Amino acid sequence: MSHTVEVCLKYEGSLKTLKGDVEQVLGIHFTHYESGSPTLRAFYSKVLSFDVELSTHVLDTDRELNYSDFQYVLGTRVAGHACAQRLLEMQAPLTDLIGALLSHHLNVEVMVTVDVQELLARYQPT
Repeated sequence: MSHTVEVCLKYEGSLKTLKGDVEQVLGIHFTHYESGSPTLRAFYSKVLSFDVELSTHVLDTDRELNYSDFQYVLGTRVAGHACAQRLLEMQAPLTDLIGALLSHHLNVEVMVTVDVQELLARYQPT
């Protein structure tokens, strides 16, 4: 079973510039890059035991989840880990904290969702 929590970011710069900003704020390094298509690009890393993906997205707005207003998404995922259940319990709070930090430090609007279906939090720039 795989579980994802997403941090959607309203960010005016490029994905490459966002990557550098996220690396600086979170103290992580995205080591892997993939281009699935001309419009879908992603960088990959790990935080603790969570897989992290920073990418463009093609999600459409769904009720109060206004994905089309956001250019980028940072997602965390837990899959096939020996401590998966314990990690799942920590994933939403950790990803929510990441969203709050990125909103504050990058001065951007952020929406945090669970499995692309449930709104967890929203943060406005200060």
